[in-house]
Amino acid sequence: MINQTPENKFKSITLGKNIKGIRHRMKCTQEQFAEKLDISSQFLSQVERGIAGISLDTAIRICHISHCSPTVLLKDLVELSDTLDKYSLLSDTNKNVVNQLIEVLLNNQD
Repeated sequence: MINQTPENKFKSITLGKNIKGIRHRMKCTQEQFAEKLDISSQFLSQVERGIAGISLDTAIRICHISHCSPTVLLKDLVELSDTLDKYSLLSDTNKNVVNQLIEVLLNNQD
């Protein structure tokens, strides 16, 4: 592996953590998720630990397979630009709360 700068190491670890979180939300083992991504479980383990990086193609497959936005995959790596980006990071429970609040506000408009 090429020597990484501390900043790049942080990015690799953060991306790995995000991928692991996505995999856990899908209730997949490393083996199951790796199979869906058409990569080895050993490589996925390295990615989740921040030892290896992923290609753009793999990043896109992660988003497609997990039905998540790139914002979720890149959480803490890119600046959130708007409310929709922030909304995409909420848990399903919190999204339901926000949706209910929006309905109440819409129904109470003049």
